[in-house]
Amino acid sequence: ELRRDLAVHSPLTYAPQLDGDRALIIGGAGDRLTSPRFVRLLHQHWQESHLHWFPGNHVIHLSQGAYLRRMKNFMDRHTVHPMV
Repeated sequence: ELRRDLAVHSPLTYAPQLDGDRALIIGGAGDRLTSPRFVRLLHQHWQESHLHWFPGNHVIHLSQGAYLRRMKNFMDRHTVHPMV
């Protein structure tokens, strides 16, 4: 019953509203709050999404610069920039 009641809060309950190619999922390999299992399930649910793992957890983000650069490049490629 608890799993059913909490499902309303899970993105796995709903069909993705964004093309997977426009989604980047970032997960900490040692995370215990948002477990790697959930990150993999989300990546499978959101077909064609991009996935980036970093060494660390929910609090300690080792190699943070690498995923911040990847996020910036990803957003630059998927954002429409208005002409000035």
